[in-house]
Amino acid sequence: MKKMILTCSAALLILSLTACNDDEKQSNTTNPTETCKTYFTEVDALIAKASADLKTKTQLDILSAQLEEGKKQVAALPQEQQDKACQQALDAMSKLKSDITQ
Repeated sequence: MKKMILTCSAALLILSLTACNDDEKQSNTTNPTETCKTYFTEVDALIAKASADLKTKTQLDILSAQLEEGKKQVAALPQEQQDKACQQALDAMSKLKSDITQ
């Protein structure tokens, strides 16, 4: 279960780092791209699965709140930047999952 929390935390950190570049202009885009929807679905599923364990539920509740803020930040980016940020996060999360299962 600690591996699951680590994966969720890392995925959230990656998304935050890629979405919060001060040099990028924000737009009024409020809908995430398909790439971001896929990423959000995967992270939500990980958090839901890990939340089933009462030992990790409190930590994951905090991560969930941070993830919701990250989703808002990503949705504010222009679509091409959303795709780039979410694809980087998806790639990193896939690598983490692969590393954890080995």
